[in-house]
Amino acid sequence: RRSTRGTLDPFISPSVASSSTFPVSGLGGLGSPATTPKHDGLAGSGFGSSPSFGHVQPNNGSDSSAADESNRQRRRANLTLPTQKPTRGRIAMSKSTALVLSSTVPEDPSLFFQKQFADLYKLVEGWAMVYANIPNLANDQTIARSNQKLWSFMMNCTYPGQRQDSHSHVMTLLNDPGSRPWFVMRMGIGYIVEEMLSVESYKNFSPQVGTELSAVKTQLQQRGKHYLCLVLAITIELCLTFHIIGLSNDSRQALIDRRARAIQYAVSSPNWGVYRLDGIKRHGQQLRDILGPMLNDGANRSQAGGDLGTIAHEAWDVSQALNTAQVTFQVYFPETASKFTASTMIAKDKMDRNPMSLQIAHTRLKLVITPVITMRDDRGTTIKAKNLHYATVLTMG
Repeated sequence: RRSTRGTLDPFISPSVASSSTFPVSGLGGLGSPATTPKHDGLAGSGFGSSPSFGHVQPNNGSDSSAADESNRQRRRANLTLPTQKPTRGRIAMSKSTALVLSSTVPEDPSLFFQKQFADLYKLVEGWAMVYANIPNLANDQTIARSNQKLWSFMMNCTYPGQRQDSHSHVMTLLNDPGSRPWFVMRMGIGYIVEEMLSVESYKNFSPQVGTELSAVKTQLQQRGKHYLCLVLAITIELCLTFHIIGLSNDSRQALIDRRARAIQYAVSSPNWGVYRLDGIKRHGQQLRDILGPMLNDGANRSQAGGDLGTIAHEAWDVSQALNTAQVTFQVYFPETASKFTASTMIAKDKMDRNPMSLQIAHTRLKLVITPVITMRDDRGTTIKAKNLHYATVLTMG
């Protein structure tokens, strides 16, 4: 059973502490075009300051940063994947990866970003499979009764805005050992995509950077009409998930370059190390608030919390790489109950089936675990678009 000792439990579950501060901004619309208004700020609960999370600390200088990185790599090496035994060093790729193979040209940036996302996904998947794979109906019912913020976030991973349908659907997913860890993975990936990959993560670095990023956003909005991409399910400001009509490629690329240069300026500044680690700590706390209540009874809570800190580090690294690149990305979660599409999806529960046969059979989605990701490069004389990752899904029937 979970620890009841007097020491601070880094995973005091918000499910039994209704006063928990879980102010996730803009997560109301995960999995749907209907998003809720954003709320500024990410106030952590303070659990991340526990001695159990010694590797997640504010940057107090180069020695602290070096120790932090060493601990991160050590924790990362111990994550277990569902298709593997515990690995040493960098997480190996499983055969079920959603990578989209593309050109092997060395200067092709899509290869780098494919690996960045694959590594991050595997860490979150491994965490869910190890620490949160056993159904616990009583615990889940407690969350639904006493922590509406967390439960609303969980429901919005399925049918946003449809409380009755989403409540029963989430309960069904959580009570099935074949789907519970995949739903927990979706919770983690949903938070990372919405909160950590967004350009908003960089606006508070300095007034200068914030002003420039806001100006670029305004010009992108004012100089072209926006229309939602088909099956668009989530909009994050990192990605131009809106196509921009009436804006030439050169003009569009100039604005993208300005945005990238502003973030590059922040990253190269002397104060970046402190800002980065403060952000990682804050997001690590939020991940603990979200995923802590999902832990198996008897799970090593200290190790699970530390591994979430590692995931926060990795997610920040991916965010930094995306936001300093002079290309744009489209990230979207297909809707629950929509039809399976062989060209953009991988069915994790039907790996032995031909994807086209699932499409022909009009198979519908029970859970969308990870989003579809594409990259667009407007530099040069032609527009280059690459599929980076398929969506990983579970299917009905």
